[in-house]
Amino acid sequence: MLARRLEDRIRNLCAKVIAAHEDEVAPTISELKVALHEHNQRLRKLAAAKLTLREKPRTRPFR
Repeated sequence: MLARRLEDRIRNLCAKVIAAHEDEVAPTISELKVALHEHNQRLRKLAAAKLTLREKPRTRPFR
């Protein structure tokens, strides 16, 4: 559920940047960068977990 909230936050920040006045753009982009960095870190952890997961090798039955 936490990942979904982060994705929602990113979407909201993107919309906020688009609708922002000139003086509001920079701080909103900074917030967006932080949220995107957090999302990127989560994806890296997920990928690393998948790559380091040791699965049993699949063997074919003898014929």
